[in-house]
Amino acid sequence: MTRNTIFEEVEKCLPQFRINAEWIKDKLGYPLINDLARHICEAAVDCRSEQVREGMAFLERAVGEGDDYVRDLVWEGIETLVSCESATVIRHYCGPLTTALWREHFPHE
Repeated sequence: MTRNTIFEEVEKCLPQFRINAEWIKDKLGYPLINDLARHICEAAVDCRSEQVREGMAFLERAVGEGDDYVRDLVWEGIETLVSCESATVIRHYCGPLTTALWREHFPHE
């Protein structure tokens, strides 16, 4: 997964999540990942556990399959998730790679 493919991957894996067309056109990964993190947060707050699970599964796959740029994006997304009021709930949906990233960068959360 790369800067050039992450948008297609998000659209394929998370069809309910709508991506701003300008972000796709200009390949703006940071707004994409922060909006995705907010989407996961809102889903957790609204008890839409399937969307939380799908979103976190995507982030897990992105860490495992992504290049350095994509892994940096996931770190940015986790930084946004840590500040979510439902971060504790969301953390239960982390896989081993996103859990390690969360713990490495936010050990007290």
